[in-house]
Amino acid sequence: MIVNLSKWITASLLAVALLTSNPAHADSICTGIAGNLVANCGFENGSSAGPNSSTTPVGWTVTNPFTYEQVVNSASLVNSGSYAYRFGNFESQGAATIAQTITDIAGDDYTFSFFLLNEAGGESPNVQVQAFWDSTSGTPLLSLTNTAQPSSYTKYSFTVLGTGSDTITFSAYNDPAEFYLDDVSVVDAGPSVPPTPSAVPEPSSLALLVTGILGAAGTIRRRLVA
Repeated sequence: MIVNLSKWITASLLAVALLTSNPAHADSICTGIAGNLVANCGFENGSSAGPNSSTTPVGWTVTNPFTYEQVVNSASLVNSGSYAYRFGNFESQGAATIAQTITDIAGDDYTFSFFLLNEAGGESPNVQVQAFWDSTSGTPLLSLTNTAQPSSYTKYSFTVLGTGSDTITFSAYNDPAEFYLDDVSVVDAGPSVPPTPSAVPEPSSLALLVTGILGAAGTIRRRLVA
């Protein structure tokens, strides 16, 4: 009886230990978006060496990283799920970037969305975050400079044109604090519809129109003379 009780206590303690050491893992909202092309969109898959220990999240490319560019799991710094990505060097170190190349359909419109948080407590110089579609050499879709915004997680969304292969890129420096990125999505919105061109009369139709106008003008002139 004592042996059986001892086994029951041991099993119970083991069950409690497993429950406490493996808390429920929340999914990011971006994983539930149908057709989302972004891999590891909420950084829930961690990084190549595990969350909080590597600068490069799974599925992403990071350039110019320093100490604070990493996957984090602090609840107050996550938009949804359990993780987010923290980035933003000192300006003197140059901007840190995180990017991912996706395969899409050339000629289709896409909705490119993400959530962003600026941890800086007040408006400050030496702060900038930018988001690009396809090329960092062009005009950024989003550019916030010398500001404490967004002071809470804010969703940004843009309509972009697919070329077949495109790269989403986020670039930032933040001297007093860091930026946090979460729930990134790229979703096909269907073929891009070009503007309808103005109707141009065919040459034969144009000639008939001119003839008709001239004939009407001649009739009016004869009536006036009479």
